[in-house]
Amino acid sequence: MAEDDDQQTRQYLLARFWEASLGFWRKGGGRTAWLRTLTVITIALVNLGLQYRLNVWHRAMFDALDQRDGSGVLYQSMIFFPLILASVSVAAAATYAKLTLQRRWRDWLNAHVLDQWLTSGRYYQLNLVPGDHSNPEYRMADDLRLSVDAPVEFAVGVFSAVISAITFIGVLWFIGGELAIPVGGTTVLIPGFLVIAAFIYAVLASGAMVSIARGFVVVAENKNQAEAEYRYALTRLRENGESIALLGGEDEERAGLDAAFTTVRKRWRELMMQYIRTTIVSQTSSGLAPIIPILLCAPKYVAGTMTLGEVMQAASAFVIVQVAFNWLVENYPRLADWTASARRLASLLVSLDRLERAS
Repeated sequence: MAEDDDQQTRQYLLARFWEASLGFWRKGGGRTAWLRTLTVITIALVNLGLQYRLNVWHRAMFDALDQRDGSGVLYQSMIFFPLILASVSVAAAATYAKLTLQRRWRDWLNAHVLDQWLTSGRYYQLNLVPGDHSNPEYRMADDLRLSVDAPVEFAVGVFSAVISAITFIGVLWFIGGELAIPVGGTTVLIPGFLVIAAFIYAVLASGAMVSIARGFVVVAENKNQAEAEYRYALTRLRENGESIALLGGEDEERAGLDAAFTTVRKRWRELMMQYIRTTIVSQTSSGLAPIIPILLCAPKYVAGTMTLGEVMQAASAFVIVQVAFNWLVENYPRLADWTASARRLASLLVSLDRLERAS
């Protein structure tokens, strides 16, 4: 029952956060908010087009090398650098558009929360009522920043991952074709074997990551809460420094600070172990992903039914598909951090809502 109540509380706090934050697109940001959002989407599509063109370049370049075609190698070498320049330029534009959207969203939400906090002396009244709203300045600075930065990162990342996966699964299906496996006196044909391999590999790698990282949300929340309590203890010591000095309470205060920091270190260790486990799985997956398609395509290349360029294009597409499939799993720690920050900000908003209803 207690777990159900905690879950309902968390869902309510996230709902309260989105109720406030989405006002940027509903009324606060006006046309600018939607224009910047569409700009981010457009740049992501252009970046996908460049990814596909570089994937095709792998095929053309390695086919020219395999055929010892000097003019073909020279031509592909000449067009490679403009492609890289275009890719870098689009990446820079994507970063600018994304950060600008994050900044404008934070500007609006920060003003919205400050309006509620400063109205009718609520910044003072919060000290007199119960609720999870301690250290409001931290919530409006760090938590608010994290709570708007991460959703933009996730939205762009998920959109890019989905369109990349769809596009390059098509490439794998077209290039790989069927895999013929002799079994006894017959031959078993596996259509789209590269797509099947990519899916199985992604399920195994992502499943391993999820099983390890599923505790990230709770661990990250505990770490953030411990950090906030330690910062609050330091702030309280500074604000009450005169009375503490007069009473000679330094030893007692130091003991309290040491206890709070011990909790911080414990929470950081828990988070560190989560990062180590996910790093092991992530690095293993990254090392295997480029090799598996080459091994799978090797029989067809040796048999002369697939060119070297097609093998290398398949390897490139396979890696892109894995990156797309694994994007959310690899970014799970950041999702946990965002969830913790969004709930802490929402807790402050809920307390301000109560004061508004009481006035």
